[in-house]
Amino acid sequence: MSKKFLAMAVLVALPGSVSAQIWIGQVVGQMAASQRQAALEQACRAGTPASPKNIAWATTSSQAAMDAYVTLTPKSGDGQLRKVFAMNKADVSWKGADGASVPVAQITSHLEDAKPKLKPIAFVVGGDAATARGIWEARWPEQSDRVAYYAVDFAGGPKNMWGGGAFHIWHFAVFPGDKQPSTPAAYCHYDPDQAW
Repeated sequence: MSKKFLAMAVLVALPGSVSAQIWIGQVVGQMAASQRQAALEQACRAGTPASPKNIAWATTSSQAAMDAYVTLTPKSGDGQLRKVFAMNKADVSWKGADGASVPVAQITSHLEDAKPKLKPIAFVVGGDAATARGIWEARWPEQSDRVAYYAVDFAGGPKNMWGGGAFHIWHFAVFPGDKQPSTPAAYCHYDPDQAW
């Protein structure tokens, strides 16, 4: 009887023991993840740039947003604007060459049919890979003396296993050709005070 009792006691204790081990494993896993996140944050703040993979993704995704921007026309609708701009951001913005802010929903009246050719001249990805900043030179092939600069902040993040993360235009500012904006500095997390 004692052997049976011992065997039953072991069987009854086993599920509790297994669940305790699972719980301990989860706690240890969460601690390791928190430590890894803290190490990444410390490295980011110390100036470590985003990974090459995230930089490549940000570069491609941001260029896609800029390519989509130049396809917008005065007839573009809300759906087309949503594909280009980070409309989920409360402070999404667009400024013309005169410095005047225009609500993004109304920028189509400030667009024209003549499309510039864009050349990226500066681009930096935040150390956290959640934002990026860039400057593009805009030239119009049919107007050889016309030049402007597009200074753009992007919001989004790296591509994830579900395929999301595309960068969208967050802040867009047009600068006249004689006022090229300064190259953005490297940064860890985006500071709203640095918006164009």
